Amino acid sequence: LIQKPAFFNAMCVRTTASGHLGRREEGREWVDRIRAISPDLTGQSYKGFLSGFFVPEAVTLQVDGLCKAGLPLE
Repeated sequence: LIQKPAFFNAMCVRTTASGHLGRREEGREWVDRIRAISPDLTGQSYKGFLSGFFVPEAVTLQVDGLCKAGLPLE
């Protein structure tokens, strides 16, 4: 993110980590940045995208963290 501040996947990983670590304010800031790039993104839509690349457990972990950070599920 230092080299590429708008790298979408890195933003999602950072947001997920914030959600799981209980850093709600930081997570919400990252959710706002993500939604500025992709305003229609939801946990469900991201789950559908990730499902093509990762095992279900990893997808669930990622989506749960995003939602804990403030991304709407639907």
